[in-house]
Amino acid sequence: MNNLQFIATYIFENPGKTRYNEIIRHLMLWKGFSATEIATIGGQYSRYFTKVYSPYSSIDKRYEYHGMLWEKIDKNNRQSGFKLTEKGMTYVVKGE
Repeated sequence: MNNLQFIATYIFENPGKTRYNEIIRHLMLWKGFSATEIATIGGQYSRYFTKVYSPYSSIDKRYEYHGMLWEKIDKNNRQSGFKLTEKGMTYVVKGE
């Protein structure tokens, strides 16, 4: 399983409880990070949940997953969790 599959599977298995920090914390646990590293997460893995702003955006758009694989449940609420898009559902790993 890769990071995208892990995130999609986590969102699928935890509907409505998938806020950014919770997803990243579980991703880091899955990858074997220590509690200290998780507590000082900083911006690690944030690229999976942000829009790409770059003068080379046509190149970087292929690495933009927010909106393509998952999106906010309530786009007007920063505290809202995430839900999968139709394409994001194809990344869900079942039975692992």
